[in-house]
Amino acid sequence: MKPLRFFFALVIAALLLIPAVYAAKPSIIVKASVNKAFMTVGDKVDYKIEIRHDPDVDILTTNPVTKLRDFDIKSTREITPTKEKGYIVEGKIFTITSYSVGEYVIDPITIRYKDVDGKEKEIKTNKLYVTVESIDKSRAPKRDIRDIKSITNLPSQLFKMILIAAGTLLGLLVILFVWLWFNHRDLLLRFFAPPLKPAEEAIQALHRLEDSGLLAKGHVQEYYFRMSNVIKKYFQKRYGFKALEDTSSEIIYEFQKRDLPLDQIQVADLFFEATDFVKFANIAPAPSEIQKDLKLAIQLVEKTKPIEAREEVSK
Repeated sequence: MKPLRFFFALVIAALLLIPAVYAAKPSIIVKASVNKAFMTVGDKVDYKIEIRHDPDVDILTTNPVTKLRDFDIKSTREITPTKEKGYIVEGKIFTITSYSVGEYVIDPITIRYKDVDGKEKEIKTNKLYVTVESIDKSRAPKRDIRDIKSITNLPSQLFKMILIAAGTLLGLLVILFVWLWFNHRDLLLRFFAPPLKPAEEAIQALHRLEDSGLLAKGHVQEYYFRMSNVIKKYFQKRYGFKALEDTSSEIIYEFQKRDLPLDQIQVADLFFEATDFVKFANIAPAPSEIQKDLKLAIQLVEKTKPIEAREEVSK
């Protein structure tokens, strides 16, 4: 009789243990953790949500962003699902940091899932505490040094605006060039032309003076002043002395010091004698004399220009 009673006792005990065994293995287990609970300002901490669940359980959402509002989320990475003791182990790791000193609470994260029967349910992680300390622990500032941010690439919108501005400017320059070409071609050609040699510049200036209309208006004295200045400016560039500031006699004396050929000095003396007579005596010569003096000025430039320039003209 006693063995029978013992057998029934064992059966009853086994039946009582069956619910306990099943209760010991829930269909889902969640856990939140950090790799360090104490950090200094700017340190990076890994906040981990680990989910262990039955293979027939489907995880719907694991979004802790609102619970991490006191921190800056630097990166997020998935935990590669693995099998362990009949569970699927998965989850996420959030690398977070903070620049504000203080004690923080990371509230439980709600995980939504479908159980083995297909019913939607929720489960929450545990609460965590994180303390952020100042780098300089002798003082506790509200805000400490932030991480140095990486170089930001130039926004594509700004790059497009720069291209548009450059294209517009180029278009305006083309329009200006076309307008100058048809309306002020001589000015444009002079701007882009190579610089003239002193002799060429003087000859052109004398021809412009001839076409200036000063003589037709009766401005003979001004005509001679300008003609004299053209020659003086040419001498200044040709020989490198301040001819524009010198008198006619001082220029002739300078030529003599430099041992210029006698015929060049004679032509220069004749020219300055003729121009000084009109400039200072205020006597208007005959048109033929004016033409003769202009030819004398051109002859003076031709005689005194460098030898290589004269050889080019003769060729």
